Amino acid sequence: MKSAGGEVELAVESIAQRLEYRVDQLADVVKVRPKIMPRRKDIDVELNLETTPDIDVPTKTEEVCQVAREVVEERMGLKLRKIKVNIRYAPRADGPLAS
Repeated sequence: MKSAGGEVELAVESIAQRLEYRVDQLADVVKVRPKIMPRRKDIDVELNLETTPDIDVPTKTEEVCQVAREVVEERMGLKLRKIKVNIRYAPRADGPLAS
């Protein structure tokens, strides 16, 4: 990545940490594990989420993608090529058969 003062290198772990921090703050997200795949001039992001079982999947996916895009492109100045979101429900505290 280039800046006005020269060239900047950013560790993949730093991108993952920042994404994990921001996405984990979203409501109904229990845990997030980002996977960053650098490409030539951009990156792919895969987010493995653990959420509460009663989320609206399309709405939560859109919200997560929006936050990821903001972090990567606006806050970190990188080019995001693709986002993939994998959702897994966290176990219910009151057991699997509870309604």
